Amino acid sequence: MHSYASLTLARLLKAEALWVLIFAAVLQMFGAGRAMAADVILETYRIGIDLGNTPGTGCAFSLGGLSPASLPGFELQVTVSVDVGSVPARVASAQVETCSGGVFGAPAALSGFAIELNSGLLGADSVVGAVPRSFLNGAQTVRLAVHSSTADGAQDALYTVDGSPGGAAIFAAVPPALEIPTLSSIGMIVLQLGVMGAAWVAWKRHRSGVLLVLVCVLMVSNSLLVWAAFGSPVATDATNDASLPDSRGEIVAAYVDGQNPNLGLRIDIANIETATGFSLFHSSPGKYVSADLTSGLLTATQDDPLAAFRRFEFVSAGGSGVFALKSVGSGKYVRYTSVDNQVVADAADTSAATKWIVFVTSSCGTSGSQVLFIQQGGADPVNIMTFDAGSGELRVLVNIPLANAISQPGYLFCMQNR
Repeated sequence: MHSYASLTLARLLKAEALWVLIFAAVLQMFGAGRAMAADVILETYRIGIDLGNTPGTGCAFSLGGLSPASLPGFELQVTVSVDVGSVPARVASAQVETCSGGVFGAPAALSGFAIELNSGLLGADSVVGAVPRSFLNGAQTVRLAVHSSTADGAQDALYTVDGSPGGAAIFAAVPPALEIPTLSSIGMIVLQLGVMGAAWVAWKRHRSGVLLVLVCVLMVSNSLLVWAAFGSPVATDATNDASLPDSRGEIVAAYVDGQNPNLGLRIDIANIETATGFSLFHSSPGKYVSADLTSGLLTATQDDPLAAFRRFEFVSAGGSGVFALKSVGSGKYVRYTSVDNQVVADAADTSAATKWIVFVTSSCGTSGSQVLFIQQGGADPVNIMTFDAGSGELRVLVNIPLANAISQPGYLFCMQNR
């Protein structure tokens, strides 16, 4: 004789099997389409974990091409690879390596690492995950170091609480283990069957899929993971100290989750997500325009066309054909100051930004158009954004006749869509 629970399970599986297969097929198609639609661009974020605070033991944690080249005494290394070619950005892989004989090895895959967008310190994006307690060897306090490296070669590191080379090392308390009552395998099966029976009754009576979703969660999960909100950062970093001003390499802060039963970790990065918009290129000296994160000063000194700090977008402001120019990397709007007519991206909104009319001339290179940014309201002569070859800075030249500006290549930029 079949029990009520087993009969309920059989009916549930029979009635819903086709829909489950269709749902899985749809998910598979969407997943495959997404993978084919985007280029794979991997950024790498590594976390060194020192379990004993004894620099003479453990492995050297590499800081790549930065100075110092490495830090001694780390027993674990967590490596998270993020695909920013995918929209939205996603974690491609995460693993932890254990030090043995002075070398990191024996990588073990980590599950649960994810990207959280725009909710970090100063609006940063976050890499969030946890290291299981089994890797911590009972450590109650750990020392941390973080290193980032991007596909275009930018690097940054954070290994002191204030980001300065001579600052205090980053120490964090490991949260105590949470005692969560567990069921035996048979108990878990009975619990799942009972909940499935209740879900089936609710489905038949109310046609509500809420409990059915809960059943699916129970069927694929045999453990509970307790997450809590991260508190204050254990370390913060300057927002303009990456080896190149690249938002996907710029470390903002590091956190430890004080309530996660494992070692919960979070790294805030200025802007991981792949940004839309366009790059501004100046043919002499052949560099891309970049906005400094701290000062907002615009310069044409960088080689990389893909980094978000060197991307811009138009935001309609003040009528047809009038725009505020926005730095995608910093989220600030471009204006020019009365001090040497410098151009900076530090305006908080379109009302504080300088309004520009875009004058487009001939195409440049294999893509894009040569453009002039003309201040709104200017007649001929007009105020025009231009490039100062001597300083590498952008400036506004006042009362320049439009015809003269068009004839001078030094005044023109190539706008390359991304």
